[in-house]
Amino acid sequence: MIEFIIAGIALGLLPAAIAKTRGQDFFVWWVYGIFLFPIALIHAFCVKPGSTSVERFVKGGPPSEAGQQDDLRARMQAWHDQHDRAQGRRPKK
Repeated sequence: MIEFIIAGIALGLLPAAIAKTRGQDFFVWWVYGIFLFPIALIHAFCVKPGSTSVERFVKGGPPSEAGQQDDLRARMQAWHDQHDRAQGRRPKK
C-alpha cells in the first residue's frame, strides 16, 4: 500500500514539472498529478505557456480584456434593468 502512495507522489512530479515550465503553479499541479496522473499529464501538455486561467478568474482578467469585461458588465446591467422594469421596479442607476 505504501508503495502506491510513494509512486503516486513521485508520478505527480512529472505533470507538475511540465506545468511549471509553462508558468503554472507547481504545488497545485503536483496535487493534481498525484490524484489524476493520466489526466494531469495530458492536461499539462495541452496548457499554453503563460496561460493563467485561474489568475484571470480571480483577478478579473488581464488588462487586454478590460474592454470585454466592461462590455459584459454593461450587458448584465441592461439585463437587470430590463428584469426590474418587467417586475414593476425602477432600474438601479
